Amino acid sequence: MIIDEIDHLYEMSGFNSRTTGLPGNIEIWLRAEPLEHGHSRYRAKIKKNGKWSAIFLVGSDPKQVKNIDDGLLDREIREIQHFIVTHKSALVNLIDNKIDSAECGMAIMKKRGEL
Repeated sequence: MIIDEIDHLYEMSGFNSRTTGLPGNIEIWLRAEPLEHGHSRYRAKIKKNGKWSAIFLVGSDPKQVKNIDDGLLDREIREIQHFIVTHKSALVNLIDNKIDSAECGMAIMKKRGEL
């Protein structure tokens, strides 16, 4: 494939437990979505044990919109929802390309009292 054939190229930002404070086997992944998509562009993809597990909306009501492998426990779902609500501003700014992944990670860690 040559570079001229690429329609869209997006950066995905992944955050592990050192940044999020979630259990060590859970990662949060975000990227900016183009506006023409029919779904909400404010979504977080979740990996558990290195495998895609779920997709959550990012916002005041971070409900799970897709359960990929039934791998998340109820407690983990609540922890992810709490994380999204607590850090909504930084996550939305990252998705909107107002900050980069390093700035988002620092904002999360600062709010958690880790910086």
